[in-house]
Amino acid sequence: MLELLEFFGTMYKSAQGFDYPPVHDPCAVAYVIDPSVMTTRKVPLDVELTGTLTLGMTVADFRAPAPADCLTQVAVKLDHTRFWDLVTDALRRIGDVRVV
Repeated sequence: MLELLEFFGTMYKSAQGFDYPPVHDPCAVAYVIDPSVMTTRKVPLDVELTGTLTLGMTVADFRAPAPADCLTQVAVKLDHTRFWDLVTDALRRIGDVRVV
């Protein structure tokens, strides 16, 4: 698992210049395990299907309060320490002894 995270980080650095890669999937899993690890906000979401510069991008509209029938939410704050504690605990539980 650690090798996968290292590979992911290296590829993001070379392809997009990120010092630290995004961890969308681990964040989603962490939320399922412990929803209090992040603060979320109901926000309408759409996928841009016609934009010249934004084709395929997910757009979150924060400009107004979400309508009552809004079923989507986005994370707006992450408890970094608790998040990484969940990740390292998971790695320990599967037997990766190189967790730091």
